[in-house]
Amino acid sequence: MAKNITAEAVLKENYTLKEASAIIAALAQKLTTAEKHSNMISAYTTPDGKFLGVRVCVGGEDFVIEPHDLKDGEEMTWYEAMALLKEVGKTTWNYRQICLTMAFRDEINALLKENGGDPLDQWYWTCAEYSAGYAFYYSGTYGTLYGNHKHSTYSCRGLLAL
Repeated sequence: MAKNITAEAVLKENYTLKEASAIIAALAQKLTTAEKHSNMISAYTTPDGKFLGVRVCVGGEDFVIEPHDLKDGEEMTWYEAMALLKEVGKTTWNYRQICLTMAFRDEINALLKENGGDPLDQWYWTCAEYSAGYAFYYSGTYGTLYGNHKHSTYSCRGLLAL
């Protein structure tokens, strides 16, 4: 592994899921508080102050994680989650976005809690597929990424792409 590897490089390279997760977690640990805040992890609000979620603006990505799970955290298959997201006009994490969420998980959860949102402490579907029958899901409790069959059931958190 290169000495000066960046999160962007990890996302472009062909690392295994386990290798990429470990590298991104290690990179996040090395960042200073100033570096983390310069990457713009912030509360996203309306002009009148209503909290809409946590904005993540890092490495060319710009998205808002909604403050609550869809359907109050009810678990659903990947197919059900994608249909619901389409119905309500939202999306969920792609592979790059979930890796950034993993890297900044502590800051994201702190902002969610400070603003009345629910921390990312469930298992969540992503829209990232790795084969016709399998997709990635995120373990908010452990901050790790896994893959499973699309008929398995997990929660879903909506995103707003900016």
